[in-house]
Amino acid sequence: MKSMTGFSSVENSGVAGSFRVEMKSVNQKGLDVQMRLPRLCSAYEAALEKGIRARLARGKILVSGHLEVASGDTQNLVFDVAAARQVAAQLSEFAAETSGVDADLRSGDLAQMSVLWKAAAHEVDGDAVEELVFATMDAAVEGLVQSRAEEGAGLKKLLFAHLDTINKLVSQIAGLQAAHPEMQLTNYKKRLEVLLEDAPVQEERLLQEAAHLADRLDVSEEIDRLRLHIEHAKNLMEVGPSGRKLDFLCQEFLREANTVGSKCNQAAVAHLVVELKAEVEKMREQVQNVE
Repeated sequence: MKSMTGFSSVENSGVAGSFRVEMKSVNQKGLDVQMRLPRLCSAYEAALEKGIRARLARGKILVSGHLEVASGDTQNLVFDVAAARQVAAQLSEFAAETSGVDADLRSGDLAQMSVLWKAAAHEVDGDAVEELVFATMDAAVEGLVQSRAEEGAGLKKLLFAHLDTINKLVSQIAGLQAAHPEMQLTNYKKRLEVLLEDAPVQEERLLQEAAHLADRLDVSEEIDRLRLHIEHAKNLMEVGPSGRKLDFLCQEFLREANTVGSKCNQAAVAHLVVELKAEVEKMREQVQNVE
């Protein structure tokens, strides 16, 4: 079982430069992937998102990447010929229009102008960048999956603890409610004897009342369904993504508990039903974190 919350951070370096990825996931009904990557990675976004969706089923996934492309060992300077021609033409024109200005211009004069020199653009190795980005992203996804699995392991222990408590409460309710019809009948018979004084109590009528009480107060079906839900929940936690199914089971727990509460007329059982519903709500809060 995996949680929907987790975090992963990976940085790799290679001939293309360095790429750092941070991935964070939070609760979400479905799967929502949001990516903020450098412009050079825009062509890979669709494939990268597909890789994430192949590994994760639910959650809001926030992906942030930072790429530093290698600039090369040396930085070559290139003389801007077009700009130099423009400068020479303007200087010659200025000299022709202005008396006392020498128009003699040598190449050495232009070479000393720093504005006419620029760094050569470094050619980016697209294949190397792609390899670096995908390798780093794969490692980040694997780290996020592992992080969610670790949190899921702790979450699983909490859910099993809730189920154990629910099972104990169900057993206590079943025990109290099973003996209740007989107790009610005994009280009913005593009241009849007081009301009728010396007149004999009709056993046939008493048996009819006993059957009616047993049927009205019977919660055996609800108890059986609650126990089945407990086993089903335990089985779900041993398989793949089960958050939605567990959430549905919590609703079923509450529905059966409400039915038990409507049938019982014992204060002790009513208190146990309240505890049962409270425990299910606690479990349901934790279930919201399950993938």
